[in-house]
Amino acid sequence: MNPSDLPAPPSGPPPLPTGALRLSTTLLGDPVVPDGATRAAELQALSARATAYATRARGQGTRRAYRSEWGAFDAWCAALGREPLAGDPETLAMYAVRLADRGLTVSSLRVHLAAIGAAYRLAGIALDLRHPRLVTVLEGITRAKGTRPRKRAAAADLDTLRLLLATRPAPLHPARGA
Repeated sequence: MNPSDLPAPPSGPPPLPTGALRLSTTLLGDPVVPDGATRAAELQALSARATAYATRARGQGTRRAYRSEWGAFDAWCAALGREPLAGDPETLAMYAVRLADRGLTVSSLRVHLAAIGAAYRLAGIALDLRHPRLVTVLEGITRAKGTRPRKRAAAADLDTLRLLLATRPAPLHPARGA
């Protein structure tokens, strides 16, 4: 038998049984839901609700900051012709350098990276924020810029203590004293 007489191997996933629905997921691959086609609207609604709950995993202020920081990253990628959801550690490293050069503190830079990581998780795309290239660049930025020292409140001097005691309100119960 001539090899050209053999049928071509099937390309792509096998055909679905009637009424089944193939779900594309990054977590489970592509499971097939029997009778899923009739439940497609329900599955889509559940998926939308799951996404809504996932966005509520952070407080309103965090969500606002993440939206802003993701928008900045997205615009920066677009200006350079890079795909923001490509998961490229070199792109993230260059973005970190750009932020550091603009004067952002290391802690602010980490918030930007956390926002990018959150966007990847919501999109279901793997992103390694511990990639050696990115970690090494962040360590270099931290060493070069340093971290903000934690400031301790200055101790009150004697005159300040006297002023505080003199302005305290009168006791509610004179019989109890102070």
